[in-house]
Amino acid sequence: MSATTPLGDGVTARSFSWSVCPPPAARRSPGGECRVNGESAFVDEVVLELNRSRLTQLVQHATLRSMEARVRETAISQLRRGALEFCVLALLRDGERYSYELVRALADADGLVTTEGTLYPLLGRLRREGVVDTTWRESPSGPPRRYYRLTPDGQAALGGFMAEWTRFRDSVDALLGNGVLR
Repeated sequence: MSATTPLGDGVTARSFSWSVCPPPAARRSPGGECRVNGESAFVDEVVLELNRSRLTQLVQHATLRSMEARVRETAISQLRRGALEFCVLALLRDGERYSYELVRALADADGLVTTEGTLYPLLGRLRREGVVDTTWRESPSGPPRRYYRLTPDGQAALGGFMAEWTRFRDSVDALLGNGVLR
C-alpha cells in the first residue's frame, strides 16, 4: 500500500506499508496476524521525496551550516582542551586535592564543560609526565582516595603557561574589542 502527500516547497511524503512474511512460510498468530519472533511483521515507512533542485539547495545549505558549526565547535573544544591541563595545575597550586574535588571545581567553572571522563585520563597523563604527584589516603567515608599535588616541574609548567596565556589573552581581547593590537 502506498500513499503520497505533498508537503510544499518541492517536498513530498510517500507512506508505505508491507508485510515481511512470505505467504507460504508465514507464521500466523491465533488471530491470523503475521508475526516474526513475536513481533508484528508489517512495516510502515515514510519516505520524503524532494525534487532535484530543492534537494541540492537543502544539502548545500545544511552542509555549509554544519561545517560552520563544526569548525566553531572544534576550535572552542580545542581551546578548552588545551587550557584544561593548566586549569587543573592552577587548582593544585594552593595544595593537594583529590580527583572528585577537581571534577567539581572544574564543573563549576563557567565555560569549561568537563566531565570525569575527560579529567581522569588527563590526571593520569600529568602523573606520567611528572607534573603532579599522587598519594593514596583512606577516606572517612568510602574507598581510599588518590590525592594530587604539583611537583616542581608542574609549578614551572604552570608559571610558563600563565605568562604566555596573559599575553595571548590580551592580544585576543584587543582584537575582539576594537580590531587593533595595542
